[in-house]
Amino acid sequence: MSTITYITLSGCGKVVQQSTSSDKKEPTFSLSFKVENITLTTKTEEPTTKNTPLLIKEPLSLKNNFNDKNPIVLSLKGYKQNKVHDLAWGKSSISSEIIKQKQTTKNITTSSPEKPKKETIIYKGKIYDKQKIKVISGKESQFEGKFNASKKEWEFKTNKVKKSYDYYLTIAYGSNTVYQIKTIDQAIVSNNKTINLSTEPLDTFRSIIFINAFRTLEFDHNYYQTINTLFDDTFFKSLQYVFPKINQKEFAKKSPIIKVSDPIIDQCIKILDLSLIDIKETEAYVKSLNKKYFTQSQKDILLKNIQSLSKNTN
Repeated sequence: MSTITYITLSGCGKVVQQSTSSDKKEPTFSLSFKVENITLTTKTEEPTTKNTPLLIKEPLSLKNNFNDKNPIVLSLKGYKQNKVHDLAWGKSSISSEIIKQKQTTKNITTSSPEKPKKETIIYKGKIYDKQKIKVISGKESQFEGKFNASKKEWEFKTNKVKKSYDYYLTIAYGSNTVYQIKTIDQAIVSNNKTINLSTEPLDTFRSIIFINAFRTLEFDHNYYQTINTLFDDTFFKSLQYVFPKINQKEFAKKSPIIKVSDPIIDQCIKILDLSLIDIKETEAYVKSLNKKYFTQSQKDILLKNIQSLSKNTN
């Protein structure tokens, strides 16, 4: 997971506003993304007996997959001029039904043992808006969805998204440890009517940094671009990062708040801020960091990326 410490978007002077349909007509686009590798369970699975040793049970908690037991909450937010706007919201769920196939009497004698009926499990996906109305074709501020059981994936789409925001952030939330986030900027949406996003773990990591930076710093586009340079794929892979839990209570609100707390993210924010003030001071700060934050090899990667910032500004 074309990506929480959860971070309070409404705190520290940031304002959350609800998008309204009374705004003047503006250029719009449609945005879609997928949630993949959904774990599908069945009603025919045998429950674990009391005498079954816990160690032989599959460690589901380590998979961090979306599943059919928990609904997936979707949110699209727009960022502009120090404010955060709720643009779309949805809640999806997967239901299952067991269909027993009828037996044929062909070639079955009275002495033949009765064969068990074959069972087929049918999975169906539904999606609802904030008013708990089932959505077939999403209007403005709604998500529509197509669930593909064979591929174990949901494809979500929201239409008529206004192009007037500096940044857009999509969230798919299954639980406080299962989520994906993706952030894009105005440059991507300006010349496109349809945008299909793919979300990788790196996107979620960068998005958490983005949310924190937007909340705590006087954010401008230099910060957005610098996040991608400093915290590249090489650095992210070196972290072997374990994503923090999201504050479930805050995210359950009608206007979901992404609130995450993680010392690694806090250090990334400090490095990001310093890098746009003084490169030399940033390098000195990274070198002095305790190994409980970053290993020497991780600091070396950061230092190399900081030096590339210096070359780009010269």
